[in-house]
Amino acid sequence: MRSSFIFVNLVARKVFSCNNIRQSSKSIHIFTQLRATQKFISKSKTMENSPKSFSLSDYDCIGFDLDNTIVKYNVKEMIYHEYNVLSDYLVDKGYSKEFLEKPIEEGVDFLQKGLILDFERGNLLRICPDGTIQIASHGSKFLSKDEIIKCYGEKRRWEVTDEYCRDMLVAWNGTLADSIRTCLDYFDMPAALAFARIIDSIDLEKGGTQEKYNIWPDILAGLMAMFSRDYFPTGGSKYFEALKNNPSKFIYKCDQKVLDWLRMLKDKKKSFLITGSHIDFASLTAGYAIGPNWRDYFDLIICYAKKPGFFTLKRDFLKLDGIVETEAIKVEDMVDGGVYTQGNFTELRNFISSITKLDDPKILYIGDNLIQDVFTPNKHIKIDTVAVIEEMLAEGVDYNEVYDILRSNSWGSYFHTNGEDTLWERIIRKHSKICVPCIDELAKNPIDYKYSTFDPTDITSCGYYPHNPFEPIA
Repeated sequence: MRSSFIFVNLVARKVFSCNNIRQSSKSIHIFTQLRATQKFISKSKTMENSPKSFSLSDYDCIGFDLDNTIVKYNVKEMIYHEYNVLSDYLVDKGYSKEFLEKPIEEGVDFLQKGLILDFERGNLLRICPDGTIQIASHGSKFLSKDEIIKCYGEKRRWEVTDEYCRDMLVAWNGTLADSIRTCLDYFDMPAALAFARIIDSIDLEKGGTQEKYNIWPDILAGLMAMFSRDYFPTGGSKYFEALKNNPSKFIYKCDQKVLDWLRMLKDKKKSFLITGSHIDFASLTAGYAIGPNWRDYFDLIICYAKKPGFFTLKRDFLKLDGIVETEAIKVEDMVDGGVYTQGNFTELRNFISSITKLDDPKILYIGDNLIQDVFTPNKHIKIDTVAVIEEMLAEGVDYNEVYDILRSNSWGSYFHTNGEDTLWERIIRKHSKICVPCIDELAKNPIDYKYSTFDPTDITSCGYYPHNPFEPIA
């Protein structure tokens, strides 16, 4: 058995040893087959011990993220729109129109969720779980292994990404926030392409790679101009205005089975919604996707929650008067069916205890952002999570061409690179019970359905559902 594993891993190393670390679509396919072979070889080991199982019926209360979890977007249309709004802002700031206004179609293969921006060097990075740099580009130009070593040392390590892997919250608002940014979801993913194109334009204008770049503050300002809640009611954001004027272009309606499932969960359990969106934007998106009675599907709604800090800090919950935040509210004064903003998980847990009449209610949280919704609640407050990762539909056996924009031949698989797990696959495996491409998959099953789960102590365990995207269906 061991010799079989050695053979597979030797082949994997042979396939992926190359000066340029990028994976072609062919190499992604080869790696997928190698992963499947490893799974097949280890099947006897897996069968010796029945896999750990997980069921929604095990929990007293189930929480949800809103965007890209309950509300599903037409990701292609959304990303194109976001990039166009951001690039217009940056051109107005004086950055290269020639580079930024290139058709996004020419750069779409460069896009991938989870890229890390190295502000000063002008680089974009993909890293291993231990911080080793797997793939890197300078602007949009991919670096060879030797070029990565020249930038980051023989071990392809950087103290910043090492620290990031030890505690990813330090890059949120902590000590690393001035050095790196991770493009974690479909709202900030287009910023990576804008960043790369600006670096390309500067290098061309200046005649080569610069010692230091300082463009991120302007890109961040562009993101704020799109997403700041202050601009939703005033009409000051081109991003918000497009969604207001044509929601059907960007937002999908929830399937009736999902709506029935959400109602059933609320009837049998307690349910809550935690979203970073303010109440007005949440009402637009959820109102379109779910319906005007969207609030009736949850026992509690928390808007503008400022995750991941919601799970680690002690901000007060605030009352709402329409869309305006008013005064702080104590947890004992919160009501079943209420809508509040900001807050913290400690008091949320106390509220759940009061409505379930349980001292220690068992809570599950379901969301798509691997730091905000999966890593932080699982690591810092020890609640179970379900990861919603649409990339499962862009790769492997679940491939759906609608999600082509999430598939990058330039960066390779979201889950694996050059025979190694990516940081994101490791977070999924370590900090979620299961991983699904959308909650529609959960809604197909009864509440007591038993799912096989990830087990951090067993590398052969598989919590991907409806099946491992890298293993052919029998």
